[in-house]
Amino acid sequence: MQRLLPSYSDCGDCTYICEHCSALLWFGERVLHAAHVPYPRYNHCCKSGAVRFTFPLESPPVIKQLFRDPQFLDNI
Repeated sequence: MQRLLPSYSDCGDCTYICEHCSALLWFGERVLHAAHVPYPRYNHCCKSGAVRFTFPLESPPVIKQLFRDPQFLDNI
């Protein structure tokens, strides 16, 4: 008996940007009750601006170390 693999569905690139936090999102992730506004609204990322993210000015040491490792760079 041949086993069927699940089909792959490509949603395309994330081309929409949250107006509050600049997160990249898909059109399908928009808030549905605000579907008729001139531009899509999103709340999965920052709850429509209610959550504020502070971005680190420097990468954590563990991340820096990973990017110095040739084996990591060859396999990402």
